[in-house]
Amino acid sequence: MPAPKSGSGLYGVDFQQRAKSVTSSSTSRKEYRRLKARQARLKENLLAPVTKFSMYVRLACLVIMGLLIANYLVSSSLFTAPTAFLNSILDATRGRRASALIAQEIRLMQYWAQQGDADAWAYHRKIVSDEVDGFETRVIPAVFAYADSPATIQILQPKTDGINPPLDVVPVNVYTLARVASQGAANLLVYIFDAWKDASFVNNKDLRQWFINAVRFSDAFNTLTKEALVAYLAGSSSRTVTVIILMLLMVLGILAAGVFLFVTLRHGRKKQNIVLKTLIKIPSADRRRIVADLEEEIEGLFEIEDNQERREQMKLQNVEAKSIFKSHTFMYMVALVVMGTLALSQFIPPLMSGTNSDKTARMIMISNERRYDIQMINYLVNELPAGDTTVWSDYEVQQQLTLRIYGLTTRHRSLLAGTAGVPSTSTVPELDQICRSGGICLADIGCENRPFNISIGFDKDLLYTGVDHLVEVQIEHATKYLMSNSYTYDNPDLYYMMNLQADLADGIRQIDSTLIDVERKRSANFLNITKVLFSIAIVTFVLFYLLIFYVIISAARTQMAMMVTVLFWIPSEISAKSTEIQKYLVSGTVEASEDS
Repeated sequence: MPAPKSGSGLYGVDFQQRAKSVTSSSTSRKEYRRLKARQARLKENLLAPVTKFSMYVRLACLVIMGLLIANYLVSSSLFTAPTAFLNSILDATRGRRASALIAQEIRLMQYWAQQGDADAWAYHRKIVSDEVDGFETRVIPAVFAYADSPATIQILQPKTDGINPPLDVVPVNVYTLARVASQGAANLLVYIFDAWKDASFVNNKDLRQWFINAVRFSDAFNTLTKEALVAYLAGSSSRTVTVIILMLLMVLGILAAGVFLFVTLRHGRKKQNIVLKTLIKIPSADRRRIVADLEEEIEGLFEIEDNQERREQMKLQNVEAKSIFKSHTFMYMVALVVMGTLALSQFIPPLMSGTNSDKTARMIMISNERRYDIQMINYLVNELPAGDTTVWSDYEVQQQLTLRIYGLTTRHRSLLAGTAGVPSTSTVPELDQICRSGGICLADIGCENRPFNISIGFDKDLLYTGVDHLVEVQIEHATKYLMSNSYTYDNPDLYYMMNLQADLADGIRQIDSTLIDVERKRSANFLNITKVLFSIAIVTFVLFYLLIFYVIISAARTQMAMMVTVLFWIPSEISAKSTEIQKYLVSGTVEASEDS
Protein backbone atom coordinates (compact mmCIF):
# COMPACT_ATOMS: atom_id res chain seq x y z
CA MET A 1 0.00 0.00 0.00
CA PRO A 2 1.47 3.35 -0.95
CA ALA A 3 2.47 5.65 1.85
CA PRO A 4 0.19 8.56 2.59
CA LYS A 5 1.08 11.88 1.17
CA SER A 6 2.86 14.29 3.38
CA GLY A 7 0.34 16.35 5.33
CA SER A 8 -2.47 13.85 4.72
CA GLY A 9 -4.47 12.05 7.32
CA LEU A 10 -5.33 8.44 7.65
CA TYR A 11 -8.07 8.73 5.11
CA GLY A 12 -6.19 10.92 2.73
CA VAL A 13 -7.47 14.18 4.15
CA ASP A 14 -5.20 17.17 3.70
CA PHE A 15 -4.68 18.33 7.27
CA GLN A 16 -3.09 21.60 6.22
CA GLN A 17 -6.12 22.39 4.09
CA ARG A 18 -8.34 21.37 6.94
CA ALA A 19 -6.44 23.62 9.34
CA LYS A 20 -6.81 26.49 6.91
CA SER A 21 -10.51 25.77 6.66
CA VAL A 22 -10.89 25.73 10.47
CA THR A 23 -8.92 28.95 10.75
CA SER A 24 -11.04 30.55 8.05
CA SER A 25 -14.21 29.38 9.78
CA SER A 26 -13.01 30.76 13.10
CA THR A 27 -12.15 34.05 11.48
CA SER A 28 -15.56 34.09 9.81
CA ARG A 29 -17.30 33.57 13.15
CA LYS A 30 -15.30 36.38 14.73
CA GLU A 31 -16.13 38.65 11.82
CA TYR A 32 -19.79 37.66 12.16
CA ARG A 33 -19.76 38.46 15.86
CA ARG A 34 -18.10 41.80 15.18
CA LEU A 35 -20.66 42.47 12.49
CA LYS A 36 -23.53 41.67 14.84
CA ALA A 37 -21.95 43.84 17.52
CA ARG A 38 -21.69 46.77 15.09
CA GLN A 39 -25.28 46.17 14.01
CA ALA A 40 -26.47 46.14 17.61
CA ARG A 41 -24.39 49.23 18.42
CA LEU A 42 -25.76 51.09 15.41
CA LYS A 43 -29.33 50.12 16.27
CA GLU A 44 -28.89 51.22 19.88
CA ASN A 45 -27.28 54.45 18.71
CA LEU A 46 -30.29 55.17 16.54
CA LEU A 47 -32.70 54.26 19.35
CA ALA A 48 -30.82 55.95 22.21
CA PRO A 49 -32.51 59.38 21.95
CA VAL A 50 -35.94 57.79 21.66
CA THR A 51 -35.36 55.58 24.69
CA LYS A 52 -33.83 58.39 26.74
CA PHE A 53 -36.51 61.01 26.20
CA SER A 54 -39.37 58.52 26.36
CA MET A 55 -38.19 57.76 29.90
CA TYR A 56 -38.47 61.47 30.68
CA VAL A 57 -42.02 61.45 29.34
CA ARG A 58 -42.81 58.46 31.53
CA LEU A 59 -41.42 60.25 34.58
CA ALA A 60 -43.52 63.31 33.72
CA CYS A 61 -46.59 61.07 33.46
CA LEU A 62 -45.82 59.55 36.86
CA VAL A 63 -45.53 63.05 38.33
CA ILE A 64 -48.86 64.00 36.75
CA MET A 65 -50.53 60.90 38.18
CA GLY A 66 -49.10 61.76 41.60
CA LEU A 67 -50.51 65.28 41.31
CA LEU A 68 -53.88 63.85 40.32
CA ILE A 69 -53.94 61.72 43.46
CA ALA A 70 -52.83 64.66 45.64
CA ASN A 71 -55.51 66.88 44.13
CA TYR A 72 -58.14 64.21 44.75
CA LEU A 73 -57.19 63.99 48.42
CA VAL A 74 -57.16 67.77 48.89
CA SER A 75 -60.42 68.13 46.96
CA SER A 76 -62.11 65.52 49.14
CA SER A 77 -61.29 67.59 52.23
CA LEU A 78 -62.57 70.70 50.46
CA PHE A 79 -65.88 68.99 49.73
CA THR A 80 -66.42 67.63 53.24
CA ALA A 81 -65.05 70.54 55.30
CA PRO A 82 -67.97 73.00 54.83
CA THR A 83 -70.71 70.67 56.03
CA ALA A 84 -68.61 69.43 58.96
CA PHE A 85 -67.75 73.00 59.98
CA LEU A 86 -71.29 74.32 59.68
CA ASN A 87 -72.81 71.41 61.59
CA SER A 88 -70.32 71.84 64.44
CA ILE A 89 -70.37 75.63 64.58
CA LEU A 90 -74.16 75.78 64.86
CA ASP A 91 -73.89 74.07 68.24
CA ALA A 92 -71.41 76.75 69.30
CA THR A 93 -73.69 79.53 68.02
CA ARG A 94 -76.43 78.07 70.19
CA GLY A 95 -74.40 79.21 73.21
CA ARG A 96 -74.66 82.91 72.37
CA ARG A 97 -78.42 82.82 71.81
CA ALA A 98 -79.05 80.48 74.75
CA SER A 99 -77.16 82.81 77.11
CA ALA A 100 -79.35 85.76 76.15
CA LEU A 101 -82.51 83.65 76.29
CA ILE A 102 -81.69 82.23 79.74
CA ALA A 103 -80.99 85.74 81.07
CA GLN A 104 -84.29 86.97 79.60
CA GLU A 105 -86.29 84.06 81.02
CA ILE A 106 -84.67 84.38 84.47
CA ARG A 107 -85.73 88.02 84.49
CA LEU A 108 -89.29 87.00 83.53
CA MET A 109 -89.29 84.26 86.19
CA GLN A 110 -88.43 86.94 88.74
CA TYR A 111 -91.12 89.30 87.42
CA TRP A 112 -93.95 86.74 87.38
CA ALA A 113 -92.94 85.39 90.78
CA GLN A 114 -93.24 88.90 92.18
CA GLN A 115 -96.65 89.13 90.47
CA GLY A 116 -97.67 85.86 92.11
CA ASP A 117 -98.41 84.12 88.78
CA ALA A 118 -97.19 80.54 89.31
CA ASP A 119 -98.27 79.37 85.84
CA ALA A 120 -96.37 82.11 84.04
CA TRP A 121 -93.38 81.47 86.31
CA ALA A 122 -93.49 77.74 85.50
CA TYR A 123 -93.74 78.48 81.76
CA HIS A 124 -90.55 80.54 81.80
CA ARG A 125 -88.83 78.08 84.15
CA LYS A 126 -89.46 75.33 81.58
CA ILE A 127 -87.69 77.42 78.93
CA VAL A 128 -84.67 77.91 81.21
CA SER A 129 -84.58 74.20 82.01
CA ASP A 130 -84.62 73.30 78.30
CA GLU A 131 -81.81 75.73 77.54
CA VAL A 132 -79.69 74.38 80.41
CA ASP A 133 -80.15 70.89 78.98
CA GLY A 134 -79.07 72.28 75.60
CA PHE A 135 -75.94 73.72 77.20
CA GLU A 136 -75.04 70.36 78.68
CA THR A 137 -75.75 68.27 75.59
CA ARG A 138 -74.72 70.59 72.74
CA VAL A 139 -72.92 73.77 73.74
CA ILE A 140 -70.40 72.37 76.24
CA PRO A 141 -69.38 69.44 73.97
CA ALA A 142 -69.01 71.89 71.08
CA VAL A 143 -66.56 74.07 73.04
CA PHE A 144 -64.71 71.23 74.77
CA ALA A 145 -61.81 71.72 72.37
CA TYR A 146 -61.14 75.06 74.11
CA ALA A 147 -60.83 73.50 77.58
CA ASP A 148 -57.06 74.11 77.67
CA SER A 149 -57.08 77.46 75.88
CA PRO A 150 -55.88 80.61 77.71
CA ALA A 151 -58.33 82.36 80.03
CA THR A 152 -58.95 85.60 78.11
CA ILE A 153 -62.55 86.30 79.18
CA GLN A 154 -63.30 88.11 82.43
CA ILE A 155 -66.54 87.59 84.34
CA LEU A 156 -67.77 88.96 87.65
CA GLN A 157 -68.82 86.65 90.47
CA PRO A 158 -70.59 87.88 93.65
CA LYS A 159 -68.85 86.51 96.71
CA THR A 160 -72.04 86.35 98.80
CA ASP A 161 -75.76 86.96 98.68
CA GLY A 162 -76.99 90.47 99.47
CA ILE A 163 -77.30 93.97 98.07
CA ASN A 164 -74.21 95.12 96.16
CA PRO A 165 -71.96 92.27 97.35
CA PRO A 166 -68.21 92.36 96.63
CA LEU A 167 -67.34 90.97 93.21
CA ASP A 168 -64.46 88.76 92.12
CA VAL A 169 -63.00 89.22 88.65
CA VAL A 170 -62.53 85.70 87.35
CA PRO A 171 -60.62 85.02 84.09
CA VAL A 172 -62.04 82.07 82.16
CA ASN A 173 -61.85 80.52 78.72
CA VAL A 174 -64.93 79.79 76.66
CA TYR A 175 -65.24 76.22 77.92
CA THR A 176 -65.09 77.28 81.58
CA LEU A 177 -67.53 80.06 80.74
CA ALA A 178 -70.03 77.53 79.40
CA ARG A 179 -69.67 75.44 82.54
CA VAL A 180 -70.15 78.46 84.82
CA ALA A 181 -73.18 79.71 82.88
CA SER A 182 -74.81 76.28 82.81
CA GLN A 183 -74.15 75.56 86.48
CA GLY A 184 -75.36 79.00 87.58
CA ALA A 185 -78.67 78.57 85.75
CA ALA A 186 -79.04 75.01 87.04
CA ASN A 187 -78.58 76.30 90.61
CA LEU A 188 -81.50 78.71 90.14
CA LEU A 189 -83.77 75.90 88.94
CA VAL A 190 -83.44 74.25 92.34
CA TYR A 191 -85.43 77.01 94.02
CA ILE A 192 -89.21 76.62 94.15
CA PHE A 193 -91.81 79.26 93.31
CA ASP A 194 -92.21 80.41 96.91
CA ALA A 195 -88.50 81.15 97.16
CA TRP A 196 -88.69 83.29 94.04
CA LYS A 197 -91.68 85.16 95.49
CA ASP A 198 -89.57 86.39 98.39
CA ALA A 199 -88.44 89.94 97.69
CA SER A 200 -84.99 89.17 99.08
CA PHE A 201 -84.39 86.49 96.41
CA VAL A 202 -83.30 89.23 94.04
CA ASN A 203 -80.05 89.32 96.04
CA ASN A 204 -79.28 85.64 95.41
CA LYS A 205 -75.68 85.45 94.18
CA ASP A 206 -76.47 83.01 91.33
CA LEU A 207 -79.24 85.35 90.15
CA ARG A 208 -76.95 88.37 90.43
CA GLN A 209 -74.22 86.52 88.54
CA TRP A 210 -76.52 85.91 85.59
CA PHE A 211 -77.81 89.48 85.45
CA ILE A 212 -74.31 90.96 85.76
CA ASN A 213 -72.70 88.68 83.16
CA ALA A 214 -75.54 88.06 80.69
CA VAL A 215 -74.07 90.27 77.96
CA ARG A 216 -70.55 89.00 78.67
CA PHE A 217 -71.70 85.40 78.34
CA SER A 218 -73.50 86.03 75.05
CA ASP A 219 -70.82 88.21 73.47
CA ALA A 220 -68.08 85.74 74.42
CA PHE A 221 -69.86 82.97 72.53
CA ASN A 222 -70.47 85.39 69.66
CA THR A 223 -66.75 86.18 69.48
CA LEU A 224 -65.96 82.47 69.47
CA THR A 225 -68.35 81.94 66.57
CA LYS A 226 -66.79 84.73 64.52
CA GLU A 227 -63.28 83.46 65.24
CA ALA A 228 -64.33 79.97 64.16
CA LEU A 229 -65.64 81.38 60.87
CA VAL A 230 -62.39 83.30 60.31
CA ALA A 231 -60.38 80.13 61.03
CA TYR A 232 -62.54 78.09 58.67
CA LEU A 233 -62.23 80.64 55.87
CA ALA A 234 -58.45 80.75 56.40
CA GLY A 235 -58.31 76.96 56.20
CA SER A 236 -60.50 77.00 53.12
CA SER A 237 -58.24 79.59 51.49
CA SER A 238 -55.21 77.46 52.36
CA ARG A 239 -56.80 74.41 50.76
CA THR A 240 -57.74 76.45 47.70
CA VAL A 241 -54.17 77.75 47.40
CA THR A 242 -52.95 74.14 47.63
CA VAL A 243 -55.26 73.18 44.77
CA ILE A 244 -54.01 76.12 42.69
CA ILE A 245 -50.38 75.15 43.35
CA LEU A 246 -51.14 71.57 42.35
CA MET A 247 -52.83 72.86 39.21
CA LEU A 248 -49.79 74.97 38.29
CA LEU A 249 -47.51 71.99 38.90
CA MET A 250 -49.85 69.93 36.74
CA VAL A 251 -49.55 72.48 33.92
CA LEU A 252 -45.76 72.33 34.21
CA GLY A 253 -45.87 68.52 34.23
CA ILE A 254 -48.05 68.41 31.13
CA LEU A 255 -45.83 70.94 29.34
CA ALA A 256 -42.75 68.92 30.31
CA ALA A 257 -44.36 65.72 29.06
CA GLY A 258 -45.29 67.46 25.80
CA VAL A 259 -41.78 68.84 25.31
CA PHE A 260 -40.13 65.50 26.08
CA LEU A 261 -42.55 63.68 23.79
CA PHE A 262 -41.88 66.11 20.97
CA VAL A 263 -38.12 65.84 21.51
CA THR A 264 -38.42 62.03 21.58
CA LEU A 265 -40.10 61.95 18.19
CA ARG A 266 -37.90 64.70 16.76
CA HIS A 267 -34.64 63.00 17.74
CA GLY A 268 -35.82 59.68 16.34
CA ARG A 269 -36.86 61.33 13.09
CA LYS A 270 -33.59 63.22 12.91
CA LYS A 271 -31.49 60.06 13.26
CA GLN A 272 -33.65 58.25 10.73
CA ASN A 273 -33.44 61.07 8.21
CA ILE A 274 -29.64 61.11 8.36
CA VAL A 275 -29.59 57.49 7.21
CA LEU A 276 -32.37 58.03 4.68
CA LYS A 277 -30.50 60.93 3.10
CA THR A 278 -27.47 58.70 2.76
CA LEU A 279 -29.53 55.95 1.13
CA ILE A 280 -31.12 58.39 -1.29
CA LYS A 281 -27.66 59.51 -2.44
CA ILE A 282 -26.96 55.99 -3.72
CA PRO A 283 -27.04 55.97 -7.55
CA SER A 284 -30.27 54.74 -9.15
CA ALA A 285 -28.69 51.62 -10.66
CA ASP A 286 -27.31 50.56 -7.29
CA ARG A 287 -30.64 51.38 -5.65
CA ARG A 288 -32.44 49.10 -8.10
CA ARG A 289 -30.04 46.29 -7.24
CA ILE A 290 -30.69 46.81 -3.51
CA VAL A 291 -34.42 46.95 -4.11
CA ALA A 292 -34.29 43.74 -6.06
CA ASP A 293 -32.50 42.00 -3.18
CA LEU A 294 -34.47 43.57 -0.34
CA GLU A 295 -37.90 44.23 -1.78
CA GLU A 296 -39.75 43.57 1.46
CA GLU A 297 -37.31 45.51 3.65
CA ILE A 298 -37.42 48.59 1.41
CA GLU A 299 -41.19 48.36 1.09
CA GLY A 300 -41.57 48.13 4.88
CA LEU A 301 -39.10 50.91 5.53
CA PHE A 302 -40.37 53.48 3.07
CA GLU A 303 -44.01 52.31 2.74
CA ILE A 304 -44.42 53.77 -0.77
CA GLU A 305 -46.50 52.70 -3.75
CA ASP A 306 -45.54 49.73 -5.95
CA ASN A 307 -44.20 51.85 -8.78
CA GLN A 308 -40.69 51.09 -9.95
CA GLU A 309 -39.99 54.50 -11.41
CA ARG A 310 -41.34 56.31 -8.38
CA ARG A 311 -39.29 54.10 -6.07
CA GLU A 312 -36.17 54.99 -8.00
CA GLN A 313 -37.01 58.72 -7.89
CA MET A 314 -38.33 58.86 -4.32
CA LYS A 315 -38.01 62.14 -2.45
CA LEU A 316 -36.84 62.65 1.11
CA GLN A 317 -40.06 64.35 2.15
CA ASN A 318 -42.07 61.32 1.03
CA VAL A 319 -39.84 59.05 3.07
CA GLU A 320 -40.15 61.34 6.09
CA ALA A 321 -43.93 61.51 5.76
CA LYS A 322 -44.17 57.74 6.13
CA SER A 323 -41.92 57.67 9.16
CA ILE A 324 -43.36 56.58 12.48
CA PHE A 325 -41.77 59.66 14.04
CA LYS A 326 -43.53 62.14 11.77
CA SER A 327 -46.83 60.45 11.00
CA HIS A 328 -47.58 59.76 14.68
CA THR A 329 -46.29 63.02 16.18
CA PHE A 330 -49.60 64.80 15.70
CA MET A 331 -51.53 61.85 17.09
CA TYR A 332 -49.40 61.65 20.23
CA MET A 333 -49.44 65.39 20.85
CA VAL A 334 -53.23 65.54 20.44
CA ALA A 335 -53.58 62.60 22.84
CA LEU A 336 -51.40 64.40 25.37
CA VAL A 337 -53.41 67.63 25.00
CA VAL A 338 -56.66 65.72 25.52
CA MET A 339 -55.29 63.99 28.61
CA GLY A 340 -53.89 67.26 29.91
CA THR A 341 -57.27 68.91 29.49
CA LEU A 342 -58.90 65.98 31.28
CA ALA A 343 -56.38 66.24 34.11
CA LEU A 344 -56.79 70.00 34.49
CA SER A 345 -60.58 69.67 34.44
CA GLN A 346 -60.32 67.94 37.82
CA PHE A 347 -59.27 71.23 39.39
CA ILE A 348 -62.47 73.00 38.35
CA PRO A 349 -64.84 71.26 40.85
CA PRO A 350 -62.72 71.95 43.98
CA LEU A 351 -62.12 75.57 42.99
CA MET A 352 -65.82 76.13 42.29
CA SER A 353 -66.80 74.24 45.43
CA GLY A 354 -64.40 76.24 47.60
CA THR A 355 -65.78 79.56 46.36
CA ASN A 356 -69.40 78.49 46.78
CA SER A 357 -68.77 76.92 50.18
CA ASP A 358 -67.13 80.06 51.54
CA LYS A 359 -70.07 82.16 50.37
CA THR A 360 -72.53 79.71 51.91
CA ALA A 361 -70.63 79.73 55.21
CA ARG A 362 -70.71 83.54 55.32
CA MET A 363 -74.39 83.54 54.41
CA ILE A 364 -75.23 81.10 57.20
CA MET A 365 -73.18 82.99 59.76
CA ILE A 366 -74.80 86.33 58.90
CA SER A 367 -78.26 84.79 58.85
CA ASN A 368 -77.61 83.00 62.13
CA GLU A 369 -76.27 86.18 63.71
CA ARG A 370 -79.67 87.75 63.06
CA ARG A 371 -81.06 85.10 65.40
CA TYR A 372 -78.60 86.21 68.06
CA ASP A 373 -79.36 89.89 67.44
CA ILE A 374 -83.09 89.25 67.81
CA GLN A 375 -82.57 87.35 71.05
CA MET A 376 -80.34 90.08 72.48
CA ILE A 377 -82.96 92.67 71.51
CA ASN A 378 -85.66 90.63 73.25
CA TYR A 379 -83.46 90.32 76.34
CA LEU A 380 -82.78 94.06 76.42
CA VAL A 381 -86.40 95.12 75.88
CA ASN A 382 -87.28 93.02 78.94
CA GLU A 383 -84.51 94.72 80.91
CA LEU A 384 -85.99 98.16 80.26
CA PRO A 385 -89.14 97.66 82.38
CA ALA A 386 -87.11 95.82 85.04
CA GLY A 387 -85.14 99.00 85.78
CA ASP A 388 -82.35 97.10 87.53
CA THR A 389 -79.92 99.85 88.51
CA THR A 390 -77.59 97.37 90.21
CA VAL A 391 -76.79 95.91 86.78
CA TRP A 392 -77.25 98.81 84.38
CA SER A 393 -76.17 102.42 84.56
CA ASP A 394 -78.42 105.20 83.32
CA TYR A 395 -79.45 104.74 79.66
CA GLU A 396 -77.02 101.85 79.22
CA VAL A 397 -79.82 99.49 78.20
CA GLN A 398 -81.07 102.02 75.63
CA GLN A 399 -77.56 102.35 74.21
CA GLN A 400 -77.13 98.60 73.99
CA LEU A 401 -80.55 98.22 72.41
CA THR A 402 -79.82 100.91 69.82
CA LEU A 403 -76.60 99.14 68.79
CA ARG A 404 -78.34 95.75 68.54
CA ILE A 405 -81.19 97.13 66.42
CA TYR A 406 -78.69 98.81 64.11
CA GLY A 407 -76.66 95.59 63.80
CA LEU A 408 -79.75 93.53 63.02
CA THR A 409 -80.96 96.05 60.43
CA THR A 410 -77.57 96.17 58.70
CA ARG A 411 -77.12 92.40 58.58
CA HIS A 412 -80.68 91.72 57.50
CA ARG A 413 -80.64 94.18 54.62
CA SER A 414 -77.18 93.14 53.42
CA LEU A 415 -78.41 89.55 53.36
CA LEU A 416 -81.47 90.53 51.33
CA ALA A 417 -79.50 92.65 48.84
CA GLY A 418 -76.33 90.55 48.75
CA THR A 419 -72.73 91.74 48.76
CA ALA A 420 -69.52 90.83 46.97
CA GLY A 421 -68.67 88.11 49.47
CA VAL A 422 -72.16 87.06 50.53
CA PRO A 423 -74.88 86.33 47.95
CA SER A 424 -78.47 87.30 48.59
CA THR A 425 -80.82 84.68 50.02
CA SER A 426 -82.97 85.36 46.95
CA THR A 427 -80.38 83.46 44.89
CA VAL A 428 -81.24 80.23 46.75
CA PRO A 429 -84.57 78.87 45.41
CA GLU A 430 -84.82 76.42 48.32
CA LEU A 431 -85.35 79.40 50.68
CA ASP A 432 -88.32 80.87 48.83
CA GLN A 433 -91.04 79.41 51.02
CA ILE A 434 -89.15 80.00 54.27
CA CYS A 435 -88.00 83.55 53.57
CA ARG A 436 -90.31 85.18 51.06
CA SER A 437 -93.45 83.43 49.87
CA GLY A 438 -94.33 82.16 53.35
CA GLY A 439 -97.15 79.68 53.49
CA ILE A 440 -95.61 77.60 56.28
CA CYS A 441 -95.53 77.84 60.06
CA LEU A 442 -91.99 78.75 61.06
CA ALA A 443 -92.19 77.87 64.76
CA ASP A 444 -91.56 74.29 65.81
CA ILE A 445 -94.32 74.57 68.40
CA GLY A 446 -96.80 75.21 65.59
CA CYS A 447 -99.03 78.14 64.72
CA GLU A 448 -102.33 76.62 65.89
CA ASN A 449 -103.82 77.68 69.21
CA ARG A 450 -101.46 80.63 69.43
CA PRO A 451 -102.49 83.74 71.43
CA PHE A 452 -103.37 86.34 68.79
CA ASN A 453 -104.27 90.00 69.18
CA ILE A 454 -106.30 91.10 66.19
CA SER A 455 -106.61 94.66 67.46
CA ILE A 456 -102.89 95.32 66.99
CA GLY A 457 -102.56 93.24 63.82
CA PHE A 458 -100.96 90.18 65.39
CA ASP A 459 -102.88 87.43 63.63
CA LYS A 460 -102.32 84.06 61.99
CA ASP A 461 -101.73 85.56 58.55
CA LEU A 462 -98.75 87.47 59.93
CA LEU A 463 -97.05 84.27 61.07
CA TYR A 464 -97.20 82.81 57.55
CA THR A 465 -95.52 85.72 55.74
CA GLY A 466 -91.96 84.36 55.86
CA VAL A 467 -88.80 85.14 57.80
CA ASP A 468 -87.80 88.23 55.81
CA HIS A 469 -91.02 90.04 56.62
CA LEU A 470 -91.05 88.95 60.26
CA VAL A 471 -87.52 90.31 60.78
CA GLU A 472 -88.71 93.65 59.40
CA VAL A 473 -91.64 93.52 61.84
CA GLN A 474 -89.21 92.77 64.70
CA ILE A 475 -87.04 95.77 63.79
CA GLU A 476 -90.07 98.01 63.49
CA HIS A 477 -91.52 97.14 66.90
CA ALA A 478 -88.14 97.16 68.67
CA THR A 479 -87.54 100.67 67.36
CA LYS A 480 -91.02 101.82 68.36
CA TYR A 481 -90.62 100.35 71.84
CA LEU A 482 -87.22 101.98 72.31
CA MET A 483 -88.56 105.39 71.27
CA SER A 484 -91.78 105.15 73.26
CA ASN A 485 -90.34 105.63 76.76
CA SER A 486 -93.30 103.52 77.91
CA TYR A 487 -91.32 100.59 79.24
CA THR A 488 -93.87 98.16 80.67
CA TYR A 489 -94.39 94.42 80.32
CA ASP A 490 -97.87 94.95 78.82
CA ASN A 491 -96.63 97.21 76.01
CA PRO A 492 -98.09 96.05 72.60
CA ASP A 493 -94.68 96.29 70.90
CA LEU A 494 -93.12 94.08 73.58
CA TYR A 495 -96.05 91.69 73.14
CA TYR A 496 -95.34 91.55 69.42
CA MET A 497 -91.65 90.77 69.87
CA MET A 498 -92.12 88.15 72.56
CA ASN A 499 -94.70 86.28 70.49
CA LEU A 500 -92.55 86.43 67.33
CA GLN A 501 -89.54 85.07 69.22
CA ALA A 502 -90.16 81.37 68.56
CA ASP A 503 -91.16 81.93 64.92
CA LEU A 504 -88.06 83.96 64.13
CA ALA A 505 -85.67 81.66 66.01
CA ASP A 506 -87.03 78.50 64.41
CA GLY A 507 -87.42 80.13 60.99
CA ILE A 508 -83.79 81.27 60.91
CA ARG A 509 -82.77 77.82 62.12
CA GLN A 510 -84.65 76.38 59.13
CA ILE A 511 -82.69 78.73 56.87
CA ASP A 512 -79.44 77.43 58.37
CA SER A 513 -80.52 73.81 57.95
CA THR A 514 -81.66 74.40 54.37
CA LEU A 515 -78.41 76.12 53.39
CA ILE A 516 -76.38 73.32 54.98
CA ASP A 517 -78.44 70.74 53.11
CA VAL A 518 -77.97 72.65 49.84
CA GLU A 519 -74.23 72.82 50.46
CA ARG A 520 -74.08 69.13 51.36
CA LYS A 521 -75.82 68.14 48.12
CA ARG A 522 -73.66 70.48 46.07
CA SER A 523 -70.47 69.17 47.67
CA ALA A 524 -71.64 65.59 47.07
CA ASN A 525 -72.24 66.39 43.39
CA PHE A 526 -68.82 68.01 43.04
CA LEU A 527 -67.23 65.01 44.76
CA ASN A 528 -68.97 62.56 42.42
CA ILE A 529 -67.88 64.58 39.38
CA THR A 530 -64.32 64.63 40.69
CA LYS A 531 -64.38 60.88 41.30
CA VAL A 532 -65.50 60.23 37.71
CA LEU A 533 -62.92 62.62 36.24
CA PHE A 534 -60.21 61.21 38.51
CA SER A 535 -61.00 57.62 37.48
CA ILE A 536 -61.02 58.48 33.78
CA ALA A 537 -57.83 60.52 34.02
CA ILE A 538 -55.92 57.88 35.99
CA VAL A 539 -56.98 55.07 33.66
CA THR A 540 -56.15 57.19 30.61
CA PHE A 541 -52.71 58.16 31.88
CA VAL A 542 -51.92 54.58 32.89
CA LEU A 543 -52.89 53.36 29.42
CA PHE A 544 -50.90 56.17 27.83
CA TYR A 545 -47.97 55.30 30.06
CA LEU A 546 -48.09 51.56 29.37
CA LEU A 547 -49.38 51.27 25.80
CA ILE A 548 -48.60 54.41 23.84
CA PHE A 549 -44.93 54.41 24.72
CA TYR A 550 -44.74 50.71 24.06
CA VAL A 551 -46.07 51.47 20.58
CA ILE A 552 -43.56 54.28 20.11
CA ILE A 553 -40.57 52.23 21.23
CA SER A 554 -41.72 49.07 19.45
CA ALA A 555 -42.40 50.85 16.16
CA ALA A 556 -39.17 52.81 16.40
CA ARG A 557 -37.19 49.67 17.20
CA THR A 558 -38.75 47.87 14.23
CA GLN A 559 -37.98 50.67 11.79
CA MET A 560 -34.48 51.23 13.13
CA ALA A 561 -33.71 47.51 13.01
CA MET A 562 -34.99 47.39 9.43
CA MET A 563 -32.83 50.35 8.50
CA VAL A 564 -29.74 48.80 10.09
CA THR A 565 -30.46 45.57 8.23
CA VAL A 566 -30.59 47.48 4.94
CA LEU A 567 -27.30 49.24 5.70
CA PHE A 568 -25.49 46.00 6.47
CA TRP A 569 -27.11 44.17 3.53
CA ILE A 570 -25.77 46.63 0.98
CA PRO A 571 -23.11 44.90 -1.13
CA SER A 572 -19.60 45.95 -0.23
CA GLU A 573 -18.87 47.29 -3.72
CA ILE A 574 -21.84 49.69 -3.34
CA SER A 575 -21.22 50.71 0.27
CA ALA A 576 -17.56 51.37 -0.56
CA LYS A 577 -18.69 54.27 -2.76
CA SER A 578 -20.28 56.09 0.24
CA THR A 579 -18.08 57.40 3.03
CA GLU A 580 -21.16 57.93 5.23
CA ILE A 581 -22.24 54.30 4.92
CA GLN A 582 -18.69 53.15 5.61
CA LYS A 583 -18.64 55.34 8.73
CA TYR A 584 -21.94 53.88 9.94
CA LEU A 585 -20.78 50.32 9.34
CA VAL A 586 -17.39 50.74 10.99
CA SER A 587 -18.22 53.00 13.95
CA GLY A 588 -21.73 51.75 14.64
CA THR A 589 -22.90 55.32 15.28
CA VAL A 590 -24.92 57.93 13.41
CA GLU A 591 -24.17 61.55 14.22
CA ALA A 592 -26.09 64.57 12.95
CA SER A 593 -24.34 66.85 10.52
CA GLU A 594 -24.87 70.59 10.30
CA ASP A 595 -27.39 70.32 7.44
CA SER A 596 -29.35 67.41 8.95
